[in-house]
Amino acid sequence: MTSGVINTTLMALYVDVASTNTKIGLSTDASISISHSARDISSKDSDGWMENAEGQLSWSATVSGHFAFDAAYSAVDIETAVLNRTPLDIVFSTEVSGDTFYTGNAYVDSFDIDSSGVEDNVSYTISFTGNGHLTTGAVA
Repeated sequence: MTSGVINTTLMALYVDVASTNTKIGLSTDASISISHSARDISSKDSDGWMENAEGQLSWSATVSGHFAFDAAYSAVDIETAVLNRTPLDIVFSTEVSGDTFYTGNAYVDSFDIDSSGVEDNVSYTISFTGNGHLTTGAVA
């Protein structure tokens, strides 16, 4: 298990391919976000204050990095998932035994390739929208 503050280099976004986690190639940034949409239950009895109750949960993830056609899980693989509207099983993890990981099924909702500037790196950004539950576990 990782102790202390976790180094960002350890935490990455993976795609589960045939029960094997494959890191999305050459990533430099990765994040996961969990949201709760509370539902409004305000009434005339609320004395002008908004009242809320539990609502739907949702999650999303993003990853960005350097663009390469031959990366382990490359832009071409992501492009195929987008064009075929195929959901992917993704994992946000350190891959260190004992650490917590987050996993779920998600659709790619945006895939951007950026080649701005001169004599600089081509980059990519991918956004995922969760499809159902986000679950956690411990890395074996």
